Amino acid sequence: MVVALALAAVAVRVAPAPARAATQGDQIAAVAASQAGVAYCDGGGINGPTHGSGDPTGCGRTTVGCDCASLVQLALYQVTGISLSTGGQLPGVGTIIPAADTAALLPGDAVFWGGSGLDANVHSGIYASNNQVWDALNVGLPAQEHTMAYLRTVYSYDGAVRFWTPPAPSLGGLPCPVIGMAATPDGGGYLITDAAGGVAAHGPAASYGSLAGRALNAPIAHIVSTPDGKGYWLVAADGGTFSFGDAGIYGSMGGQHLNEPVVDMAPTADGRGYWLVASDGGIFAFGAPFYGAD
Repeated sequence: MVVALALAAVAVRVAPAPARAATQGDQIAAVAASQAGVAYCDGGGINGPTHGSGDPTGCGRTTVGCDCASLVQLALYQVTGISLSTGGQLPGVGTIIPAADTAALLPGDAVFWGGSGLDANVHSGIYASNNQVWDALNVGLPAQEHTMAYLRTVYSYDGAVRFWTPPAPSLGGLPCPVIGMAATPDGGGYLITDAAGGVAAHGPAASYGSLAGRALNAPIAHIVSTPDGKGYWLVAADGGTFSFGDAGIYGSMGGQHLNEPVVDMAPTADGRGYWLVASDGGIFAFGAPFYGAD
């Protein structure tokens, strides 16, 4: 049995995703992000911003820009080849995500606002992540990110359409099972993770990132929320520990010899440490007191 009080800190704080997007959704969001700072104009389209028509006021014929619909058209067309009209739907194309199911949104989804339905919207954008939307909101405001909460103060939210197909979770070419969940401190929402490190937030729980699409030395074994619910840890079967949001890094067993795989972790009450437990009862303490093991 391996028992440890203090070990070298070799945990990994996950860096931003590499520039090469892992999914079509990431690529759609990246195209929308590439238009940050472009002027608002009633113009643009599948090939990018165009010169303004002089209407609305503030967007003259010498100004190159786009409006909310053309920003969405550009991002979708450049990645999927789908040519979207100013409406929010194409018959039989895409997956509708109801307004009540914001937890299901993924980067690259087209979000629609201010109408009585997806075909009657007055505003649109591309979902980025963490409740952020890329859009061109109005004259004088360049294309930029806005929060879902802010946009709700301007327009009613109608829902979204996913014009791309997410890859099925997999690990080593096999279907990837869900292996853990973590509730928010108030019990109002929860996070679910799979063995490949994908994280899905439900209810008011927020996603701060995942390991989806990244190469792992061992499958993820569990997910644990921080005490304030503003972050979480993922722990792998080899004891590798991954930190998201306000979760701190205090050490891991990644790269160390284990007699048996790690199966779970638990944070201290203040979130400034945690314990890992292996299937043989071995306990590994990081920033946390050690009381013994089975």
